[in-house]
Amino acid sequence: DGDNGLMIVREDTITAADDLLGGIGFDSTDGNVPSSILEASAYVAAYASEAHGTGDKGGYLTFGTAPDDQNDDTTSSERMRITSAGNVGIGTTDPKATLDVLGTANISDGLNVQGNTNLLGKLSVSNNVNITGSSVLSSTLSVGGATVISDDLSVEGKTNIGNGLNVQGN
Repeated sequence: DGDNGLMIVREDTITAADDLLGGIGFDSTDGNVPSSILEASAYVAAYASEAHGTGDKGGYLTFGTAPDDQNDDTTSSERMRITSAGNVGIGTTDPKATLDVLGTANISDGLNVQGNTNLLGKLSVSNNVNITGSSVLSSTLSVGGATVISDDLSVEGKTNIGNGLNVQGN
């Protein structure tokens, strides 16, 4: 077909899992041109996720950047990965969910969660909390603003209420 865009093709007879298929590196001409896309200031790289054959062509993408003050000829750090299953990992090379973030995430506008939510650490809320389904807390909950719970609430651990609690369920 060949008329629907640019394609980078690995040209050899054997492609094993985790072989680099190709990529794009972004850098400057600061006196030293990187010898690999992985040494560029920023890169997008494609890898085989399995041995390739006529019925096997799984792949994954990695995105990397170099931190400030990194020396030339140094491999940049992988920051994000999209696996062959479609999982996106930020700060992890083995994401276990559709979005898997290792580190702190900052959500500045809103977060909507539908379905079950498992919290394995501490939850601190500095504004209002609205809970519209049954909730089971087995750890510490600290809320600095108003809290509205419109269904059952079961608390198995320490609970501090600093402002007010309005429970509209049973």
